[in-house]
Amino acid sequence: MKLGIVIALTTAVMLMELHICAAQCKPKKMADGCTHVVDLKFTDDCNKHDICYACGNGRGFSRLNCDDRYYENMINTCNTKVNWFLRPGCKGIAWVYYRKVRDFDEKSYKVPSEKFCKEAWVRACV
Repeated sequence: MKLGIVIALTTAVMLMELHICAAQCKPKKMADGCTHVVDLKFTDDCNKHDICYACGNGRGFSRLNCDDRYYENMINTCNTKVNWFLRPGCKGIAWVYYRKVRDFDEKSYKVPSEKFCKEAWVRACV
């Protein structure tokens, strides 16, 4: 029972931290929302993913790291910004968007990273 409480509290803190970090990300370059798909409630998540693709390599994040964070951010969005009865559909769309970037967006990941990636605002986005 105690282990379950510890796991629940740890998860809650991690989700709160993820949400706080997402709120601090204000991209100034290279972010255009959800390219080629409807943004729905995922605009901030797509922008963070754009910045991760542009700057992740120089900050130690692989393409897979960026994509996994993107999916986690979208699931967090579904859990916090969508009514409970719409969450299963939201999570299904998040999975489709995740598969789209995994299967088709390899060329978008920048190696080397873009020049602006050393600017202070970038840290909150990756």
